[in-house]
Amino acid sequence: MQLNRILFKTLLAASVTVFSVPLVQAQTDLTLTLLHSNDGESQLIDAGSGLEDFGGVARFATVVQNLRTAGNNCAANQGVVLVSSGDNFLAGPEFNASLEKGVPFFDSLALDFINYDAFALGNHEFDFGPEILADFINGFSFNLAPFVSANLDFTAEPVLQTLVDSERIVKSTIVTVCGRPVGIVGATTPELPAISSPRGVVVDPAVAAAIQTEVDALVAGGVSRIILISHLQSAQEDLALIPQLRDVDIAVAGGGSEVLANEGDLLVPGDETLIFGPYPLTAIDANGNNIPVVTTGGNYRYVGRLVADFDAAGNV
Repeated sequence: MQLNRILFKTLLAASVTVFSVPLVQAQTDLTLTLLHSNDGESQLIDAGSGLEDFGGVARFATVVQNLRTAGNNCAANQGVVLVSSGDNFLAGPEFNASLEKGVPFFDSLALDFINYDAFALGNHEFDFGPEILADFINGFSFNLAPFVSANLDFTAEPVLQTLVDSERIVKSTIVTVCGRPVGIVGATTPELPAISSPRGVVVDPAVAAAIQTEVDALVAGGVSRIILISHLQSAQEDLALIPQLRDVDIAVAGGGSEVLANEGDLLVPGDETLIFGPYPLTAIDANGNNIPVVTTGGNYRYVGRLVADFDAAGNV
């Protein structure tokens, strides 16, 4: 497994540090580059006052494009998946500009053209109620990637149930990478009714059971490589969740914007004091396997990159 964190400072340059982790040698069937982000929260221009040379969705998009180009080579069984772990917009002056503009929102336009494979639903997507979330999703026209959450029921909200019926909102999805199926399962914090405005959206608090149901269905359908993208409010929640799960290969956390870094990694100024732990974190699942858990600082300050080799049976 090759692990990376990426810091971007200018539109055309990125600094990369590579770390190798020794694994049991097995024949590689697929090398998957997982690119990930979380908690973009409408910070589309830059990383904020005093950090104008960092972050922003334009720099983020350029780094993603470069990494996608570098990681895609199906002749060598190398492919790329890009996911977001939620909070894809946030109430505030930046999103107010989108509300004044109308559909499609600026956040929808930016994320649409970056060409994600799947988005988790975070709590902030519901801050303005179901109608604005539906407007946000309907603003995508180029890339109709699904929004995934295994523990939400939208039956009582017709504007969102319509998106379920059209498979824009799903419990899990499958993407094909170099001819191999890769499953993606989503989950949303059970705290949603208390911290946002989901109205009639019903939240299943039994998160692990909801995820496992989707994972089991994917495995039964022949999918042996599975990524969990969750917005449970912190990476610590994912670390506590993994021991309850089977057959999840990689977990991408959202909601905490934790900075994960290893010695020598380049960081946005000030983030040196915010390091939560190494990249990746690891947890032991119900079958005794070590599962990488990753996340990034939010506001488009970082692109997360984890490169994992899978054998033909889907083992990392």
